[in-house]
Amino acid sequence: MKSSHYSRSFKAKTPGISLNQIDELMCSVNRVLKNQAHAKRTECAHWEAALHGAEENFRTIADAAPVLMWRTNADHTSYWFNKLWQEFTGQTLSQDMRSAWIGRIHPDDAELRLKLYRQHFDARESFCIEYRIQHRDGAYRWLLDNGAPIYDTRGDFIGYIGTCIDITERKEMEQERIDHLQQLLHATQQSAEKDLVMQRQARLAGMGEMIGNIAHQWRQPINSLGLILSDLEDASLFGECDLAYIQTATSKSRKIIQKMSNTIDDFRHFFRDDKTLGTFSLKKVTEECLNLVEAAMKVHNINIVVRCEQDVFVKGYANEYSQAVMNILSNAKDAIVDRKKDEGEIVIEISELGEFGVHTITDNGGGIPDEIFPKIFEPHFTTKEYGVGIGLYMTVVSIEKNMNGRIAVENVAEGARFCLNLPKAEAGGQHVIH
Repeated sequence: MKSSHYSRSFKAKTPGISLNQIDELMCSVNRVLKNQAHAKRTECAHWEAALHGAEENFRTIADAAPVLMWRTNADHTSYWFNKLWQEFTGQTLSQDMRSAWIGRIHPDDAELRLKLYRQHFDARESFCIEYRIQHRDGAYRWLLDNGAPIYDTRGDFIGYIGTCIDITERKEMEQERIDHLQQLLHATQQSAEKDLVMQRQARLAGMGEMIGNIAHQWRQPINSLGLILSDLEDASLFGECDLAYIQTATSKSRKIIQKMSNTIDDFRHFFRDDKTLGTFSLKKVTEECLNLVEAAMKVHNINIVVRCEQDVFVKGYANEYSQAVMNILSNAKDAIVDRKKDEGEIVIEISELGEFGVHTITDNGGGIPDEIFPKIFEPHFTTKEYGVGIGLYMTVVSIEKNMNGRIAVENVAEGARFCLNLPKAEAGGQHVIH
């Protein structure tokens, strides 16, 4: 009865449509829905197959790549490594790669590597990290690890992909360069310390030479003071020592003492520590040096000739250069004295050649023996019984290294000739004469 009643009610509401027609319509709808569901299943299966094929193609390409590759999912878990990575570490995908590969990172690098990795991972940022990891042979090798986030077609983050290259050779070369630079720095420091010691030794040797020169410089004025005192004693004995006589003697004595005091000042000035680069006169340097050695040269009957048609101004360290000149003059004096030459002579010439001022010192002391000629500028080489062998070495350092000059030596007819060249000062430059 319910069915009949339902049919009558339906017919009343839908005139002209029979139950059979409704059943056919429902069957058609079901067929359409089934066909759509089948199509969707077919399409999904097709996309799944395509996705699987793409993944297989990617892994095939990645296994053939000349770099180590890895992938993670969205929760940091490493789930795939390419063939070269497995060969590099000696691990396979069947093992627990997530924990195993982390355990192969060098202990000194592990904490920093994982910290940087997580920071970039959480920020979805690309990264580039260097660290050491254990090779299958047990040795640690350096890797340059580049990672980048990856997303699916809907833009959802699905993990990271990364590549690593072995940079061990590059790191070893960098370390070799660092070691080489450190060795050079150490050698430079040692060389500087050695030069400083030699400078001090040269300074002490020069001071010893200067003491001898002071003795020569003072010998005559001391003799003069002695004569004045003797004269005063004689005048007193003979009743000639009046006030005027005493005042005259006192005046002469004061002048002599002042000259002796000036000699001390000259030597103190000569040895002052002056490292100010400036312009100075070659003629002025020559005059000051000769003032200091004049007495010693006279004692040994050595005549000094200076030839200077026109003064030349050069750039350098005036006091340091003066000590170099003094050293050459001292060596020339010793050579003449050792040769026992009655009429010794030293000729000093000042000139210019191109961009250089030229200072030439020639003696007639017999020259430098051929067997020692190549060694005269070596440190600690000497032919003197009590010499330290650093004078000419420091002369070369001062002129060539410190002042960008040149020094040359040759044997001439009767002796040796030293030629010192310093860059000329620019026209109009300030003259700083020590």
